[in-house]
Amino acid sequence: MKKYVYSVSGKLLLAAGAAITVIVLAYTAVSGWRTSTKVNAQVMELATQKASWAAGQVGLQMTVASSTATALSAMIAGYIEAGGATKAGVKEMLGQVPLQYPNLYSAWMAGIPDGPTNTLLSGDDGNNEDGVFTPYWTKNANGGLDFSTFAIAQDQEYFAVPLSSGKSVATMPYSDTSGVMMTSLAVPVRSNGQIIGIAGVDITLNNMSTMMAQMETFDGGRMMLVDSAGNWVANPDSALLTKAYEETGKDDLQAALADGKPRVVRGFNDNTTRLIYPFTAPGMNRTWATILDVPAAVFSTPVRNEVIATIIGGLVILAMTLVTIVIASGRMVRQPLGDMLGAVNALADGSYDIVVPSADRRDEIGDMAKSVEALRQNLLEKSGLEAEQARLRDQAEVERERRLADEERSRQEREERRLQDQEREARTLAEREEMRQKDERERAERAAELAKVIDNLAVGLRGLASGNLDVAIDGQFPAVYDPLRLDFNNTVDHLTQLVSSISSATREIAGGTQEISRATTDLSRQTENTAATLEETAAALNELTASVKSAAQSSRHADGLVRETSKKADTTTTVVEETVTAMQAIQASSEKISKIIDVIDDIAFQTNLLALNAGVEAARAGEAGRGFAVVASEVRELAQRSSAAAREIDELISKSGVQVASGVTLVGRTGEALKSIMESIGVISSHVGDIASSADEQAAGISEINSAVSQLDRAQQESAATFEETSAACMALDGQAHDLQQLVGQFRMGQTGAGWATEHGRAA
Repeated sequence: MKKYVYSVSGKLLLAAGAAITVIVLAYTAVSGWRTSTKVNAQVMELATQKASWAAGQVGLQMTVASSTATALSAMIAGYIEAGGATKAGVKEMLGQVPLQYPNLYSAWMAGIPDGPTNTLLSGDDGNNEDGVFTPYWTKNANGGLDFSTFAIAQDQEYFAVPLSSGKSVATMPYSDTSGVMMTSLAVPVRSNGQIIGIAGVDITLNNMSTMMAQMETFDGGRMMLVDSAGNWVANPDSALLTKAYEETGKDDLQAALADGKPRVVRGFNDNTTRLIYPFTAPGMNRTWATILDVPAAVFSTPVRNEVIATIIGGLVILAMTLVTIVIASGRMVRQPLGDMLGAVNALADGSYDIVVPSADRRDEIGDMAKSVEALRQNLLEKSGLEAEQARLRDQAEVERERRLADEERSRQEREERRLQDQEREARTLAEREEMRQKDERERAERAAELAKVIDNLAVGLRGLASGNLDVAIDGQFPAVYDPLRLDFNNTVDHLTQLVSSISSATREIAGGTQEISRATTDLSRQTENTAATLEETAAALNELTASVKSAAQSSRHADGLVRETSKKADTTTTVVEETVTAMQAIQASSEKISKIIDVIDDIAFQTNLLALNAGVEAARAGEAGRGFAVVASEVRELAQRSSAAAREIDELISKSGVQVASGVTLVGRTGEALKSIMESIGVISSHVGDIASSADEQAAGISEINSAVSQLDRAQQESAATFEETSAACMALDGQAHDLQQLVGQFRMGQTGAGWATEHGRAA
């Protein structure tokens, strides 16, 4: 071996090996540095994605809570602006919220002390000891709700920030008396542009801390959460919760929370790398941050593996290069020199019958061969020894070639294994790509189903907005959306039935007013006839003054007229009684319509609740639920319009009731006037009898009768004017009933309201 090292081939092999070793070491160093840089960038990118995903999960819960609080504020404001709002009604709205979402712990409202809350909301239900409206619903251990009130701390941020800024806010996390860590989402409640209170919900953060602990990060890593003040919200060490961040990178944390940009913190004893990822969510108006710890092994392991692979590859290259050099030097240098050396040795050993190799070459070896040939000629006697030396040399060469063939076969086997590994990795990548395409197709199918549901609901809502009640959705929705279709169809059915009931009551009112109008017209005509008769009676009495005989005849004629007038007065009394009965029937119908209006108000209230739930679910769905949030807004607007229409109808009915009451009063006065007429007719009858029995007393009697007839004439004129007023009131009531029919006629119904539509057409 030592001889080989000192040979030309050995030196060439050592020089080439040293050069290749230096190259491999340099390449390994550069490759390790590049791999370290690449791995560091990839790990930090993956860490940023994980921290962003965790922030999105937290932001989603905060967005759901914020959307719930915002929708609750809007529903309370709409309820107040509709008029007639009570504290009991607001309390009932708040009680509907906590049970619908697992992370919601409570729902509440805080009125403004000495503010407009008590003016806009009637009742005392939900007032605290200071008389301020502060209803507070919280979940209990049994899965139900407990109700209480609370004292308002006006300097705390849940009250002070929304009141001063007019925006929603997420408060700093805190622990209640039972040890539950939570945060509050507070939203101002506005009515006509004025803040009248603060509404909000409380969400528990214990589940959020558990969720952060269970998130898949890196082997040995951990995900944590801090609030806008740098206090721990989620940490494996529960003793640190709600306490300030006091570890390495405190200044970086404050800077990230201030400018909203991520920070990377290093310098920990265990070489851990910490990523601080700030985020916010709609309605929070705060910046929180997720904190992800990445162990040092995540960075070093890929680099170490890459360096080892590079070293192994370099060693393989070195071995192959050295083998190539050995073979090439053996064939090109060592073998010719060996042959020459063999010839020289053969000559030295006395073998002179050999042929000196390479004698025909033109290089240094050829020159050497020529010299050796000359030497062989001189040492021909040693040919036997040279022949033996050549045989031994050939045997050694065969053995060397066999070893080289074995090494080449091993190299080919390693290459085949490497190709098999590459083929296996390619199949794995193809399977992953196929799974990704399958997931994309499933998401596209779900998006198409949701778009179809939203389109069907939008068509139905536009029909309702235009007054068309024949908008029931017949097509079947997917199973997860079908309850929404059923609720929509039930709402349309109830509204159709209510409009039909209102139409029927309106027709009854119109019929009653027409009957009253006809009766008052007949009564007025009869009263005019009676007044004319009284004028004739007065003329007859004047003639009696001129002639006693004429007076006796006129008195008999007047007696007949008095009897006829008495009969007509009896008939008029009957008509007045029928008129009073019709007026009472109209009042009863008005009360029924008022009850129907109350039912419409209840339906509008329930529809508002459904819209609130839909808006919160849409907020929970994120970007995919944005279109559904628009549908929820349209449903809530429709409910408010239905409530406004119900209030307008109620006002019309109230005015009709007042006018009907006025008609009843007028008819009563007419009855009293008729009673006076009948009494006067009795007096006239008595006087006419006296005139007929005694002509001497006719002069004095005629004077009294003349005076009585004048009074009776004035009473009849007043009665005629009263009947005209009654007739005018009935016509006004009939016109208002017709207006009510036109309002109801704006609704177009399908088969459910077909009977009503036909009958309404005949009435019109």
